[in-house]
Formats: sequence, C-alpha cells, structure tokens
Amino acid sequence: MIYIALIILVATLTMGVPVTVSFMSSCAWLIYFGGPDKLGYPPSQLLPYGYNQMNSVSLIAIAMFILAGGIMERGRIAEKLIDMVDVFVGHIKGGIGVVAVISCAVFGSICGAACATLSCIGAIMFPRLRENGYPMGHACALMANASLLGLLIPPNATLIVFAWISGIRPWLQACCFFFFR
Repeated sequence: MIYIALIILVATLTMGVPVTVSFMSSCAWLIYFGGPDKLGYPPSQLLPYGYNQMNSVSLIAIAMFILAGGIMERGRIAEKLIDMVDVFVGHIKGGIGVVAVISCAVFGSICGAACATLSCIGAIMFPRLRENGYPMGHACALMANASLLGLLIPPNATLIVFAWISGIRPWLQACCFFFFR
C-alpha cells in the first residue's frame, strides 16, 4: 500500500500538481485503502489521532518562529537591526562584512531558520556589500555561510524538532547542544 501511495505522490508531482494537493492525494489513498486489514482507517480514529500528534508546544514554537521572521521581514525590523549592528562594528576594517555576519546571527537566533535569515538579511545586505566593493562571489559566500549561524544558536527550529521527536525537554535541548557539539 505504501508503494502505491509513493507512486501517486511522484506521479502527481511530476505532472505539475501543487505539492499540497499531491501529498493530500497520497494521504487520501492511505486513509481509504491502507491500514492493517487494507480496508482503510475508520474516520472516528483519524481525528483524535491527528489531534494528539499535532497538539504539541514544540510545533507551535516552530510556527511562532516563522511568524516572528515574517513580522520582522514585513515590518522592516531587520533594517533597524542591521543599522544597530552597524553602529557597533561598522567602523572597523571590513566592517560591512562583520555587520552582515552578526546581523545574520542575531536574526537567525530570533527566527530560528536559515532560509528566512538569508532571504531577509541577505536581501538587505547583499546590495550594501556590492556597493562597498565586495566581489559578487565573496558577497554570496559570506551571506550563504552567515545565514547558517542562526542554526548554531539555540533555540532554533531544527533543534526543536529534534527535541520533539526524541522527547527531550526544551531546557535539556539547550544544555545538550552546548555539551555535545
């Protein structure tokens, strides 16, 4: 049964069906024709099971990280963050690169995702780096590597998912990160 669901998923994605609809069709196949007796799952079992799996503070924390990143991007808070970092380290030699790295670290620790950091801080800092004479390759490499700094500063979305799956308490998650890196 799972092989048929995977075939449905790959076929719908190949045909150009939106990703959400592709996964929904694959899951619908498993719901209606899956289960231990191949007769499908009873609807009375699906809703409570799905609620229990999704009723998690960890998953809400990830959604809030994404929301915080979106608010910072739309509210132009990231520009003010960059200007604040620029006041402290912008005057030293190579300061614009240092500003980019520190801004990515701070923003990444707030929003918890490297992609959001790169899209928000990178969109602001890349033109500034180019104006200050950084070659395009150096500016791209600097922003790509600096955006990953948020993943090293707990809490972040990856560590929250790890803690949720493994059952580690959130305060232990930060301690484990510092002791076992």
